[in-house]
Amino acid sequence: MAQNTDLNVSPYYDDYTESKNFHRILFRPSNAIQARELTQLQSILQNQVERFGNHVFDEGALVMGGTVTVNTLYDAVKVNATNPNSSGTETAETYRTAAHGKYYQGKTSGVVAKVINSVAATTGGDPLTLFVTYVKANADSSTTTYSTFLDNEEIEEVALSSDGSYSNSGNSNNEFKTILPSEVAGHDSSTGTGSAATVRGGIFYTRGFFVRCDEQTIILDKYTNTPTYRIGLQIVESLQSSTDDTSLLDNASGASNENAPGANRLKIALTLVNKTITGTQDIDNFIELSRVEEGVITKQTAITAYNTLERTLARRTFDESGDYLVKPFQLELREHYNDTLNNGVYLSDNASIPGDKTKMVSVISPGKGYVKGFEVDKQSQSLITLNKARNTLDSGALAVPFEIGNYYTLDSVFGQPEFGIGDSAISPFGSVSLRDTEKANVEGGDGTEIGQARVRYFNCTSPTTSSGAHTTASLFRIHLFDVRMYTKLTTASTNYALTAGQRVKGTVSGAKGTVAVTSAAGATTIMLIDVESSFSTADTLRLEHATSGGKAISAIRTYSTDRVRQVYQTSRTSGAAVFAADTVTTDNQFVITGTVTAASASSTTVTGVNTKFTQELKEGDILIQPSGAVTGIVSSITNDTTLVLAANAAAVANGKFIRQRARLQEQEKTVSVMPTPKNFVSSITPNTVVIRKQASVQLSSGDGSVSGVADETLVAEDSNDYMIAIMEAEGTETNPEDNNEGTVLDIDGDQNTPGNFLQINTSSGGAITIDGNSNSKLGTSATDILKVIYAATKDVANDNAAKTLRRSRGVKVTSTASANAGASVSAEVYGTNINDEIITLGVPDVYSVRAVFESNDSTDALPPSLTLASGFAGNPGDRITGSSSTAVGKIIQVTGTTVYFYYVSDTLFTTSDTVTNETSTNTSTNSRACSAVTVDSKDITDNFFFDSGQRDGYYGLGSIKRKPGAPSPVNKLLIIFDYFTSGSGSFFTVNSYSDLQFENIPTYIPNIIDPNGLEPDGEIELSDAVDFRSYVHSLHDISAALDPTSATDVSSISSQPLAFATEEFTSARAVPFNLPKSGQSLLTTAMEHYIPRIDKISLSSDGEFIVSEGQPADEPSAPTTPSNSILLHTLYIPAYTADISKVSVSSQDHKRFTMRDIGRIQGRVKNLERVTSLNALEQETSLHQIQDADGLDRFKSGFVTDNFRGHKTGDVNHPDYKIAVDRTTGTLRPQHNSKFVDISINTGASSGYAKTGDMITLPFTEEAYVTIDKASSTEFVNPYDVVLFNGTVELSPSRDLWFDTERLPAVRRTVEGDFDTVLAGVQNSLGTIWNNWQSDWTGEPVTTVEEPPNRTVTSPTPRRAVRAAAGRRTRPGSRTVDVRFVEQR
Repeated sequence: MAQNTDLNVSPYYDDYTESKNFHRILFRPSNAIQARELTQLQSILQNQVERFGNHVFDEGALVMGGTVTVNTLYDAVKVNATNPNSSGTETAETYRTAAHGKYYQGKTSGVVAKVINSVAATTGGDPLTLFVTYVKANADSSTTTYSTFLDNEEIEEVALSSDGSYSNSGNSNNEFKTILPSEVAGHDSSTGTGSAATVRGGIFYTRGFFVRCDEQTIILDKYTNTPTYRIGLQIVESLQSSTDDTSLLDNASGASNENAPGANRLKIALTLVNKTITGTQDIDNFIELSRVEEGVITKQTAITAYNTLERTLARRTFDESGDYLVKPFQLELREHYNDTLNNGVYLSDNASIPGDKTKMVSVISPGKGYVKGFEVDKQSQSLITLNKARNTLDSGALAVPFEIGNYYTLDSVFGQPEFGIGDSAISPFGSVSLRDTEKANVEGGDGTEIGQARVRYFNCTSPTTSSGAHTTASLFRIHLFDVRMYTKLTTASTNYALTAGQRVKGTVSGAKGTVAVTSAAGATTIMLIDVESSFSTADTLRLEHATSGGKAISAIRTYSTDRVRQVYQTSRTSGAAVFAADTVTTDNQFVITGTVTAASASSTTVTGVNTKFTQELKEGDILIQPSGAVTGIVSSITNDTTLVLAANAAAVANGKFIRQRARLQEQEKTVSVMPTPKNFVSSITPNTVVIRKQASVQLSSGDGSVSGVADETLVAEDSNDYMIAIMEAEGTETNPEDNNEGTVLDIDGDQNTPGNFLQINTSSGGAITIDGNSNSKLGTSATDILKVIYAATKDVANDNAAKTLRRSRGVKVTSTASANAGASVSAEVYGTNINDEIITLGVPDVYSVRAVFESNDSTDALPPSLTLASGFAGNPGDRITGSSSTAVGKIIQVTGTTVYFYYVSDTLFTTSDTVTNETSTNTSTNSRACSAVTVDSKDITDNFFFDSGQRDGYYGLGSIKRKPGAPSPVNKLLIIFDYFTSGSGSFFTVNSYSDLQFENIPTYIPNIIDPNGLEPDGEIELSDAVDFRSYVHSLHDISAALDPTSATDVSSISSQPLAFATEEFTSARAVPFNLPKSGQSLLTTAMEHYIPRIDKISLSSDGEFIVSEGQPADEPSAPTTPSNSILLHTLYIPAYTADISKVSVSSQDHKRFTMRDIGRIQGRVKNLERVTSLNALEQETSLHQIQDADGLDRFKSGFVTDNFRGHKTGDVNHPDYKIAVDRTTGTLRPQHNSKFVDISINTGASSGYAKTGDMITLPFTEEAYVTIDKASSTEFVNPYDVVLFNGTVELSPSRDLWFDTERLPAVRRTVEGDFDTVLAGVQNSLGTIWNNWQSDWTGEPVTTVEEPPNRTVTSPTPRRAVRAAAGRRTRPGSRTVDVRFVEQR
């Protein structure tokens, strides 16, 4: 027996054994009846019932009724334990259940609700709670509408009157009063929304019995409406005696055994319960009916689960139709962890399923299908948890290549540019002046500065040496970054100066730019960088804020990198020249179109024939004669055939001239961020990298050295890796040619030989030794200062520089820029004022701007704040939420009971909130009630763009920029942002971002010419890169936690933030890194990366969704689909899965075809056959030869194919379109008019005919062909006595001879649309169908295929169609036609 209760015990002794095959108990008169025999009699019968039941039903099957509903709008009202009415019962618990079904009205709000359930107060602190259905809202005199009871409100019982109103019943003093939240810990409101489940009465098959279940309701969650539970029936077996249930006493009234104890009963009760969704507790005693997750029903039992019968039907269904879906199960992916902003499913504090950031949820829509023949009908959505692809794979030792270009080729080199770090005598990444004129003297500095840049490093690529030094013919490369070319404006003179870093604008064009070089009062040349848009000569140049005055622009010249002729650098401390070289122009040559003539060596004019000077030349280009000699430099271009040189032509020449320009080469290789060979890198263990370094050496008696570094090993000597230049020579510097200053020394051939010039110790930590006696330019007594460039292999195993995220830091802006254009504004610092379009943040590597607040008055701006109960704790950046409002914010500062914060959500905190610090796990300090919400300033964050300061070659200063059209602030600002500070090290990798989740590691979009030079999308994930970019010096230290009331003032910055010189790497707060040698790689010992995975979601025949998780791999393969299931979706889950929208979902289509669908397919196949025939006709036409009178093939410029079975091809709107088509023969005929005449027989003039009814034939006689006058048996013609009634139609008149001229004559629409054109263009046109007198009247064999969902009609016999609306209609001069059917066949 399926029951759990053992009845083979005293006093029942039911020892029935199924294996003995006893099916009846046969009582005998001579033997006393045993109690066990009566019990076994029931067991035998129950066994038969159970066998039949098991054959038909599954265990736990719903037989009748028993549906479950979940109510997530179960309104709760929390009330006090005492009666507010002293005339009633004191304790509310006494009459709590008696309130069920009664109406109560709030005495203050006027709201009316019906009590439907309740729960008693708990020892854990929950008050007595009523569950109600609100039936009436109310509005007070101030038009405020109340829809729920108020806090601390008395509610009294009312009665519903016949007129629909509610009034005090007057017969009860038992009232309730809602709680005052401040007096009840843990409750921020007296009302809330709970959830409940209800099962309707029904019958369930369980344990061989058909058990009745009464209607029941349970409360899932009292105060939340996002429950997560399994809901079902608990099966409880019990033995009931007359002691337990007095109804078992003998009810034989008046008999001697009245009230005598009777037999005991086996009772099976079904009780509605809820269980955790992940638990398997007591599974044998539980029938699951429904499953709800986060308030959404994901499983529901709504139909009966049959057993063998269902399997039989399923087998037949599968054999006939296979697997198919009636309604597809569509998939939507959502985050598992719900942060209240991401549409996630589970909150972090969900007791049943806490939100998990490493998972996602597949939300599968309701659907229906047949799997292996079994019907699966999901009437609610299902939530399927999937793991994100967080598995990692160690790729072992890999190389990260470092390729840097962006260089000029130089010759005539003087000295060395400064770029090295760690030497106080050298400027890290020193800036250089880009000039428009080649050197006229050794130290350079000639011409005009047309741009600036910073030096990455410097090396020799083609040495030419003599007497121990490089000659001017040696070729070098100078690698640059942060190249800023100037725009030159020629203006009128004014009486005020402009300071480098200030921002100017054009009054007409609206163009803006930053002053590159400080110009004195009266200057007429202004150099700009970072120009937006284009200035025009119609502009007056003004400071950005100026409303009057300014300088009129007369000329504009924008310089590009190919105009540079000299690279020049001066000492940061002394201002003396330390480096100068000319750019090589021979590697950027172009042969000018046409013939060029320099007619005179005493003229600056050059002319050309068929030349394109305006397109191919520009100012500064070098012209080379056919002989190879330099003709001159272009000064200006008159037109396409005339130009002017800067000086007289070097010689008379004529022919093909060559244009030469400088070239900044490999500009696409300017980013100091090297992508790793693997994507989604989780960790890197670096090993070694070859770096370029620079140091200064003070010689003493001709000797000097560069000290070794413990974790560095010098590379072997090579002229590309080692370079020495005399930085400062003995004697005066007035004649550097005489004292060898700036000379680049020859080091070739001096490797590791004692007594030679350069000695390199290539052991770990080895040093460089210089012996001046071995070089003729120095000598034994030399006391020169040298600059040495060298390379070393650095051990970088522990050199990941750590980034620390400084959360919720900020600066204030208090000053306002003047609108005057006078001399007084020349000292204003742009980027530090309230009304500046660009406002600096003063620090590099800004992660995110969180908020910009503007004060409402003249006081400092402040962020919003909360006043909380004492004891609340939190750190900057911690996430806080409101329990009632669901508002989300992040902490700026906690001071006492005040919490300064900024909003993350659109909803606002309220005083009803209990504010929780979700970042903190300290439950004693992370949650407090809110008593006040203060908003001091307005949030204008949306008015600004944000610039993190990231650049191709370095981390510059972050800033915000006002959006076009956004109003300029007028009051003081407070800017809240997060930014990184850097620790010591050599580079940044994914290991540097320990403060961030992997998905939050920033990215960088490089500013490169070739966007495909690095990654296909042009965006570099910094987690998948080795970042060698250095930090510039920050303008202030704001790393400490922010006090919003005393924030650092940006307006106190004295240097111009936008000036090129301000962003430098020398000062203490700068963090410079040595760069690797280009062409070398950073070697790693390990590199772990996240790998993708392919999963499948299938639907099993028993209605369960199955997740098949594939094996993670760089190239993953899909797992096998489980047996007895159909594949629904295949998911490609990208590595790490930071963004679930990147998950690729391929859904399997399991089509169902009904007979109607098959009919439609048949029609489409026929149409395809017809179209194929037309295509064949087109092919035949295209190959058909048409010859002219001479027998030559005519040229076919095109052709039209028409099978003349419809009007879809013709131009029906053309006035000459007067044709008809014969659909039967496919023939084109002229348009016609059909007329009909009434025919009657002239009996007087007619003879030799016979008239039978309406038919005229030749005369004939009738005779019997076959006669049968015998019958062998009797056959009933209608044996089933079935009488069919045949309707009749009478046409009045019986015939008609006119056309309905209000529509086309029975033009039938086909799949091809043969008549669509006619219907659209020639309404009311007759004669378009040849032979319509037959097809529409007397009938013809025809097959018509109509578009779905119309019917397909095959008519092998003539038919007559009558198409009209049912009813009567009249036409003047004609008879009435009474039509009873739309179509008669």
